Amino acid sequence: MPSERRPCDLLVAGGTCVTVDARRRIVRDGAVAIADGAIAAVGTAAELAQRFAPARTLDATGKVIAPGLVNAHLHMSQHLFRGFVPDDVDADDYIFDWAVPYYVALTPEEERLAVTLACCDLLRRGVTSVGEAGTMRFPLACAEAIAQAGLRAALGRWAWDLVDRPAALRMTTGEALAAVGQLLDALGADPRARVRAMASVIGMGCCSDALLRGAAQLAERHGAMLNLHQSVSPAEGPAWQAQAGFAAAPVEHLDRLGALGPNVRLIHLLELDAAEIALLGARDAKVVRCLGATAIRHLAALREAGVAIALGTDTVNVSNTVDVLRAAHLAAACCREDPERVGELRAEAALEMCTIDGAVSLGQEALVGSLEAGKQADLVLFDAERPEWVPNFDPVANLVYSADGGSVDTVLVGGEILVEGGRLTRVDEPALYAEARAVAERVVARAGLRARRSARWPEVAAAG
Repeated sequence: MPSERRPCDLLVAGGTCVTVDARRRIVRDGAVAIADGAIAAVGTAAELAQRFAPARTLDATGKVIAPGLVNAHLHMSQHLFRGFVPDDVDADDYIFDWAVPYYVALTPEEERLAVTLACCDLLRRGVTSVGEAGTMRFPLACAEAIAQAGLRAALGRWAWDLVDRPAALRMTTGEALAAVGQLLDALGADPRARVRAMASVIGMGCCSDALLRGAAQLAERHGAMLNLHQSVSPAEGPAWQAQAGFAAAPVEHLDRLGALGPNVRLIHLLELDAAEIALLGARDAKVVRCLGATAIRHLAALREAGVAIALGTDTVNVSNTVDVLRAAHLAAACCREDPERVGELRAEAALEMCTIDGAVSLGQEALVGSLEAGKQADLVLFDAERPEWVPNFDPVANLVYSADGGSVDTVLVGGEILVEGGRLTRVDEPALYAEARAVAERVVARAGLRARRSARWPEVAAAG
């Protein structure tokens, strides 16, 4: 036994550690030692008690300790809009008839409030890192909100040049590139930063070749990720080809533009052919799938090609949740119930998609995504003394198939406890929620949306 124990700031001890490390160890009666915001060691509680003298010990008995979850794609600014849009609105109508008016109506302070609400929701569901979708209008105000809440985020701002409506979001190629460059200059792209910028453009046929090429060059110059939506529907590829006058498939065209490489994140990418899949693997591009049965499309072929696939929950019109474990559950369950797909996405792979593979998609795998010495101390403690966790034969299966973010008890980011006992430590939650309710009503009314929405079930007001 060592004669002297090393000091550490915090010892999280007594829980079951799902490390997602290189060996994928699960340590029963495990512990994590934390010093200076980083993980100093992971092992059994008995072993680490001999090696470390903690300033504080956090009793994790009855808990499952996992890496902080990664929601790889989320429109954070839409949180004041949640549950408002009827669920029979298709994607195109949603964007231009609902989401765009909402964004135009937002003030910087209102968008900041929406993002603060999203941060709280994410943290309480065990998400410590988020890839924002690149649809922020006032990204510096949003970045301040994220920094204040304490989680990690890579974010972008609205950029397109082939859409004429509305006037408030109309951009030339030069204006769009200037906006992307200004955000990269303001926030930087260092993956070690708590909040950083990506070179984000909307994609989906809304961006010219010049904008895509320029954004790729900005990403390269700043060492940033390039983030865009791509190939979300069968009609998108042919429409883009007709518009741009080229015959290549979208992924092949991105490659010709120099916009396909290890730093490129392609969101959705549901329509693919074999040549595109091979090219994605050859270029080490990243794919992010979102909550829904479509998340499993081409999954086996992409994984066989070596493509890193992460999970996100997208937007309030798609999922109405930030809980990436629900996305993992749906993807795994869809494979499990399909006789032709059984085994394509086991629970372990589904959890990887919202931990280590999510970190890979954000260029942060050296920092987060697993419980390993030297990485940042981003941890989630799930309360396993709940019926969905009992019995706990396999904590990975429980995480993916039976539990969800509702059982999160404690969350640490960089060694700081941001959620304790299921409550946020940096945010006055009741005050935030009261303000968000009031502001949301004003935003949708100002956007002209309240009058357009008709409830399918009648609401009865209180008497008096």
